[in-house]
Amino acid sequence: ARLTVTGDGRLWIFWHGLWRKDGEVWGEIRVAGLDLTRALLIGHDEDSVWLRSGDAEVVSITADGVIKARHTWREMGLSGKPEIRSLAVAGGRIWVGSSGGLLVLDGERWRNLGHPVDYDWIVDVVVSPHASAWVLGLKELP
Repeated sequence: ARLTVTGDGRLWIFWHGLWRKDGEVWGEIRVAGLDLTRALLIGHDEDSVWLRSGDAEVVSITADGVIKARHTWREMGLSGKPEIRSLAVAGGRIWVGSSGGLLVLDGERWRNLGHPVDYDWIVDVVVSPHASAWVLGLKELP
């Protein structure tokens, strides 16, 4: 299970589906054409949540179940089956922490900023008020 709050103050949970709290009532958010059984909640922005889908992409979903944005792993410069667990949106950029490195979408182009020294993949990413990214890295043990 994963929990987040979007910038509009709405509470979301990903647990056996995608749910959003509206007042005192929880409602399931269904997305046409998207299999949520293999997805993972990885972040949010002002009015939507971001999921890592089972179809090799990251997807932004609004409260009414509309796909607001989607980016394939290939478009992001990732190959194979990367581990993606965190996404942050700030200052007009999208930051993604992955086993392939720290990825940033600045306008139209994805860039890979790599890994922190001595770490194999990025588990979490947050963005400061001054638009600098902070990451939590993980070193795989032999």
